Amino acid sequence: MAGFNSRLDEVQAGFLSVKLKSLDNINEHKRKLASLYHKNLKDDFIKPAVNEDYFDVYHIYNIRHPNGMR
Repeated sequence: MAGFNSRLDEVQAGFLSVKLKSLDNINEHKRKLASLYHKNLKDDFIKPAVNEDYFDVYHIYNIRHPNGMR
């Protein structure tokens, strides 16, 4: 049987147990925002790769710009 090594205290666990019920809605919202970013950011930005074979929830939508790499 798999075990857990968690560093959450009781308050954090309580908040997360409530938030977990909305996880699908939260992830869908993040995916919609990422889609807007991907479609509307100018092409000179380096955007995350999109692979239709993967389900990315875009915890972080990381972008770069060539002018920022100096």
